[in-house]
Amino acid sequence: MSTIAAEYRTPLEWTLLWNAMRGDYALSTFKNREPRLIPTTENMADEMLCVVPPRSQSYAGFLVGESNHHDKHGRAVYAAFIKIGETWFARYATAEQFRAI
Repeated sequence: MSTIAAEYRTPLEWTLLWNAMRGDYALSTFKNREPRLIPTTENMADEMLCVVPPRSQSYAGFLVGESNHHDKHGRAVYAAFIKIGETWFARYATAEQFRAI
């Protein structure tokens, strides 16, 4: 399970969210760990759910339908939005990683 990035005290949207996700993904690759969950808003999750049909969806969240990039193994990496309790989080994840969250 991914850990929560505690340094983000307020939920992020748009550019701030993408930058935080990109930075944490790069750091996770360097440190050989799962990317952390970045707090976001329900509005942001709703916006992304409406952009394109989700690649994958579960009771806990969804993967945005278009991949952002591919990892070092050639697997597609998507923006994942996950709801824990009443709070939405985002991180980059492959479809396999998303199913494990």
